[in-house]
Amino acid sequence: MAPPPPPQPAVLPPSRVLVAGATGWLGSAVVAELVGRGYHVVALVRDPESPAAAELLASDGGPGGNGGSVVAARGDVTDAESLRRACAAAAAAAAPGVGVSAVVSCVGMRDLAVPDAAIERVLRAGTLNLAAAAAAAGASLFVAVAGGIHRRKDGSVNREMVHNRMREEALEELAGRRAEAEAEQARSGARAAAAGAGGEGPSPAPPPPPLPPAVVAIDPSVFFKDAETIFSMIARSARGGRARLALVEGAWAVKCNPISARDLARRVAGALTDQREATPPLSSSSPVRRFRVGGPQVLSFAELAAEAGRALGGGVEVARASLPRPLARALLAAASLLSLFGWRRALAAKRLLSFLWVVGTDESPGSLVGDEACGGDTLSAFFEELAARGGAGREKK
Repeated sequence: MAPPPPPQPAVLPPSRVLVAGATGWLGSAVVAELVGRGYHVVALVRDPESPAAAELLASDGGPGGNGGSVVAARGDVTDAESLRRACAAAAAAAAPGVGVSAVVSCVGMRDLAVPDAAIERVLRAGTLNLAAAAAAAGASLFVAVAGGIHRRKDGSVNREMVHNRMREEALEELAGRRAEAEAEQARSGARAAAAGAGGEGPSPAPPPPPLPPAVVAIDPSVFFKDAETIFSMIARSARGGRARLALVEGAWAVKCNPISARDLARRVAGALTDQREATPPLSSSSPVRRFRVGGPQVLSFAELAAEAGRALGGGVEVARASLPRPLARALLAAASLLSLFGWRRALAAKRLLSFLWVVGTDESPGSLVGDEACGGDTLSAFFEELAARGGAGREKK
């Protein structure tokens, strides 16, 4: 049996943590959670003067407030040099000897009408750029919200969704980099030991190369944000006490435990000091540690639709339709072909259909249920909140 992976290095407050995607749905919740735990946060933003950045700083009591645990640094994950400058600026603004101890990636793309090339730049190249910036800054830990909970029977991540594929390719490359660095450290140590035992010259052996940051991937179940999309589809179709929703054949029985931004942020922050064993990776030699997480409420997609109907009030009944898999595959192929012409509606249809296809054909153990139940935010309460707002709105952090 392979030995368990070594414990991750503890990144304790008041360490400085760089958060990418800091103004987004998840990133803003992660920033708030880290500040609440006593960390200093460098919020990576493309425009430090934007309203979203100003709101983030004001929420901590930065400019105009009384906190100041959050500073904004200009940077773009697609621009490696801007990330190095952001880390350098963070170190310069800190107390002597205090740089960036960890980097957290909450980078995502909520717009469905985005070309594959743009997704690759942000989610694959961007992840690699962030990890490289973390290594250059001397950070000991890189935490990424990866989304690899969608699995095939052999345990590999289902890559039908381009978002998953891009993140997985980045994680595989990071795993290779760390494995190579660990092997080189071992060889360097062996050479030093041999030189000492053989009594060779007095010159000391060169120090082993520093390791790149340890990598932790958090694989969440369905986001509340994704469930909100399904709720909105049901709400728009509601007429006279009935609504409808169509999913790919097989999806209705698939179970998930949707997770809120607040609960996911707590788990991401906990990864900085987590010493628990991770879910065994596909390759036992991979140095990337993965955790499958979700919220406290486990629902099938049929039950999820019923919860949406109840939240809409008046006993709304959701009529469930199942797209036969050959038809769903044909529609996905057609949307993919049309998307090559840059048509936004075709791109959006391609993204939605690929998500529905992955859900309907999921083969992972336990379906899309995370191994860890995190927090206390339930989807039922979230749906009731959405219904009270008129069917849509920002998730309350």
